[in-house]
Amino acid sequence: MKFRALKTIKLKISKGEIELHPEQVVALKNDVAVMLFNQGKITPVGKASYRIYSKILEDYLWVVATERGLQELVDECVKDAIYTQEEVSNLIGEGISKEGLVAIHKVKNAFPGSSIKDISKKS
Repeated sequence: MKFRALKTIKLKISKGEIELHPEQVVALKNDVAVMLFNQGKITPVGKASYRIYSKILEDYLWVVATERGLQELVDECVKDAIYTQEEVSNLIGEGISKEGLVAIHKVKNAFPGSSIKDISKKS
């Protein structure tokens, strides 16, 4: 699968080191792509949407690359909650608890096409 770099990235490869620049498109191995995707350094190119089952949420959900991808699934009347890559990265980065994830997921299910814009923990 091909990915677009969102920022400058240095990668070690068998022949040395390469540097990817923002907007540069490259094909990556799955293990490298997952790591960089989770770090918010790359995004899939083209239509990329994945339906997965979460054991934590005990439910299916969709992960899409962009807000546009989210809207396309809403327009197709997808009934599962839909998360963008950015939302997933932010949830991981914030270290949201299981209870927090369940609460957010309930809101995403209740309001199709909704987006997480800010994650604030109660004081």
